[in-house]
Amino acid sequence: MTQQAHHLEAPESVGVDVSKAKLAIAERHHGTLYQRTVANTAEAADALAQELVARGFRGKLVVEATGAYHWPVVLAASEQGLDSRLVNPLQAAKHRQGRVRKCKTDRVDAGVHADMALTERELPPPFRLDRSALRLRQHLSLMESLEGTIQALQGTLHGHREAAAFAGVAPVESVAELETSLSQLKARHRALQREADALAKQLDSQQRQRQWSALPGITEELGALLGALLDGEKGSGKSWVAFLGLDISVRQSGRLVGKGKLSKRGSPYLRKRLYQAAWGAAMNHPQARAYYDSLKAQGRAHQEALIIIARKLVRAGFALTQDPGRGVDANRLFQVSA
Repeated sequence: MTQQAHHLEAPESVGVDVSKAKLAIAERHHGTLYQRTVANTAEAADALAQELVARGFRGKLVVEATGAYHWPVVLAASEQGLDSRLVNPLQAAKHRQGRVRKCKTDRVDAGVHADMALTERELPPPFRLDRSALRLRQHLSLMESLEGTIQALQGTLHGHREAAAFAGVAPVESVAELETSLSQLKARHRALQREADALAKQLDSQQRQRQWSALPGITEELGALLGALLDGEKGSGKSWVAFLGLDISVRQSGRLVGKGKLSKRGSPYLRKRLYQAAWGAAMNHPQARAYYDSLKAQGRAHQEALIIIARKLVRAGFALTQDPGRGVDANRLFQVSA
């Protein structure tokens, strides 16, 4: 049963379907679904979150990630202390497919999300990201996109010059201008990196920065980034590794077991920085170098060995957040098996 007006009592769960212009809201009240629509603006999202708090709502609020359009409602919910869950579209699609009536509208999807809040056992953890931390993540996302553009343009220009040289003709005149643009993009990327490092230092506590930078290969700047983006109050060392996309994904069917590959979830930029940190540790710290050499002796490739070291650094970082006074024992961290 679906009603048009929302109930005045606290709902059991709330689902929100997001579009650019509006928020479709569904509230589940003991078998009855109350629905309404509000504008997708920061003001309307703030009013919704404050209203739910005033009504004593203590359940889960489920929102499906939709480009950038979900940010007003999940940020408002987080700032009001509500238990909001930002779910992947694939997870929401699984629940839509399980319905008898194959109907997809904003109102239907909002109802699906409200039901997910009550029945889905593998919801993501509560959304706890303030606007400053979100700004840092978007900063990194811009850097990653720009880095991809730089690499693509660099490869294109190199290929064009090489082809022209083999053909014995002069490169296209615009190539020189594009190379100037490439240099400017690289300079902008370096400036963005400096800005991200400065923003991370503002967000992260000095204590966590010192903890991370005490690990071999971890610079103060990288330590600030990791401290600002990884929540030490939840998860585990294993979940941090998965969040950064350094975990291994394996395909298996019967007796066939595929080759393990990195899941590559999360930020490519942070993975790159951690890979560089692992290489720095292996080059500059005797214990890390001995561990790296032992991995190579076991037949591990160079890249694989550094990824293993990077995972060790992440797990050690989590351990330090749980017990700040323990310090770093490099011999134990990089213990070489006999």
